[in-house]
Amino acid sequence: THNQLADVITDMHPATENPVRGLHETESGVLAALLSGRGRPERFEQVTRYPLDRIHVAAVAFSQREEPEKLVATTVKALEGMGCDQIFKVKIAPNVLWAWGSVRTAGDLRLEPPPPCNGWTMTVGLPGSGAAGFIASHDEARALQKVAMMAGWRNLGRILPYDRYGAVAELAARPERLQRFLEVQLGGLLGDSGRETDLRSTMLEYLNVNRSQYAAAQRLHVSKNTVSYRLRRAEEILGRDIGEDLSPLHTALLATDILGADFAAQVVA
Repeated sequence: THNQLADVITDMHPATENPVRGLHETESGVLAALLSGRGRPERFEQVTRYPLDRIHVAAVAFSQREEPEKLVATTVKALEGMGCDQIFKVKIAPNVLWAWGSVRTAGDLRLEPPPPCNGWTMTVGLPGSGAAGFIASHDEARALQKVAMMAGWRNLGRILPYDRYGAVAELAARPERLQRFLEVQLGGLLGDSGRETDLRSTMLEYLNVNRSQYAAAQRLHVSKNTVSYRLRRAEEILGRDIGEDLSPLHTALLATDILGADFAAQVVA
């Protein structure tokens, strides 16, 4: 439903014969025109009272439950937590919200997203300046939202930033490329057993904390010896040192993190 409504809005044209012609002077209408490249930024600002000459961060929030008021409140709170003092939002469905937050300067933006919230998911685009940044950040948030939904509702309760998961979103646009990439990078670690899941999660946390075994152990709530053992075992299965080619390995682990072990196993089946 979300994608169908989004396509209707994006493809909208303010022609007399168009069944959604009445939208062209509403907030949804001027947003549709702006995102499609047919609208004037100044008209968008006039109708919505949301300034475009700022630094923007776009978000797509969605939930399994139809609780629109709660979704709006939690999304606004999350954007405010990033430092945004101007917020624009449009309900796409009872359980889907598009939102933008903005700041005057890049220094006013807190790039680390707030802690996850129970029962909903939010994808966040990169910061962007002006109308072009407003559009680009939204495109990134939507691309990542589509990836999150590829694994159903397993990502509920998470805030997923594009600066971390963007490479996964680009790869997932071509499933055959994602398949090849995961095969090359993870090989025998793509199984869906508890052992493989533990090894992948340990490697991911290890890379997330700049290869600190102590910090990874704290985040995983296991001993440092357990982390050390799992890393050695992972290297044996991979046939290479984890310290080599960190960026592609990290991306592959992020892909299995967002898509889930079951999905990753299906991809390479």
